[in-house]
Amino acid sequence: MEIHKFMVPKDKLVTLRPEDTVQRAIEKMAHHNVSSVLVAEEDVIKGIVTSHDIMKIVSSRKSAGLSKSVEQIMSKKLISIRGTRSTKEAIQEMKKAEVHHLLVKDEHDVYVGIISSFDLIHETALDIHAHPWIRS
Repeated sequence: MEIHKFMVPKDKLVTLRPEDTVQRAIEKMAHHNVSSVLVAEEDVIKGIVTSHDIMKIVSSRKSAGLSKSVEQIMSKKLISIRGTRSTKEAIQEMKKAEVHHLLVKDEHDVYVGIISSFDLIHETALDIHAHPWIRS
């Protein structure tokens, strides 16, 4: 299945400004029940902060880390994939890049959404359950 059919569209994404704090990122991620927030400035994506990035800060046991700006901890290397690619191709790209989130772009290279490894697992599980001859 093409990933654009179940990605999180751009207008539904949770974003922060670069100067927002790690604490604010935690609050937004918890409130929206998501594993990442995009860091954007004037509709330009600058980076991504994931639950893994936050775990590194918290595990360092330095509460001062929570007052850092998300710009200080965000991943600036954003990996993207075309929305017409398959779930298998998205999984392969995530594995190759060692990431859990991919920006989704359309045929004009315009960013239209994001997909996470959780989204891919969920979609794959639904696909398996759609086939009655496959038993778990």
